[in-house]
Amino acid sequence: MSDWTLPGIEGAELTDEQLDVLRRHGTERDVAAGDVLFRPGDNGYDFVVVLAGAVDIVGGTPDDPVVVVSHGPR
Repeated sequence: MSDWTLPGIEGAELTDEQLDVLRRHGTERDVAAGDVLFRPGDNGYDFVVVLAGAVDIVGGTPDDPVVVVSHGPR
């Protein structure tokens, strides 16, 4: 994992109340390891909240991917 972080974001977690609001406006879905949620160049993408597990933000190249940061639950 990279040493790069976003000030004020690292370790921040959504509260139960915030998750309740998001649940009213979103849809929960399962994803499997290796699923791509969005790619560079996509015209748009969904707001993603991790409820369990982790999501890696990957940079680099297809031949040499690099995990920039991982986000866990909340």
